[in-house]
Amino acid sequence: FTLLGSMTDEFSLRAGEVERLLRSDETAFLVVTSAQRDPNDEALTLHRTLNRDGLPFAGAIVNRFNSPGPPETTDLIELLSPALGGPLSTKVAAAHRDHVTLGRRDATQVARLERELGDELLLRVPQFDDDVHDIEGLLRVHAALFGS
Repeated sequence: FTLLGSMTDEFSLRAGEVERLLRSDETAFLVVTSAQRDPNDEALTLHRTLNRDGLPFAGAIVNRFNSPGPPETTDLIELLSPALGGPLSTKVAAAHRDHVTLGRRDATQVARLERELGDELLLRVPQFDDDVHDIEGLLRVHAALFGS
């Protein structure tokens, strides 16, 4: 018990140091989420908790955002058929519809985040064609966040 007593004192000391660090003017929380309902619920709960506890909130990033893109065209298959043929045109049109649907869903979720966060910073990182796993990928993320 004596050993545990000294450990408790050390834990308390460290907890106090962490508390000071979290409330420091040099610290801010940046929430990273996706454009889906459940992660956004969690991000908004965290935002409310940070505000309630008086902790600094820097903003939010929506990762892997699908932009709404151009609207669906009813005659897309007709437009593509001469160049691609019927079966491939049908598949391309279906992929386009899926992309438009994802873009609308993401836009709806981002609009919800914007309403809830108000004037807080909200940035988007687009859904890239491949995973970010190297310097070139990180440079693409940087460009998406801060411009070229």
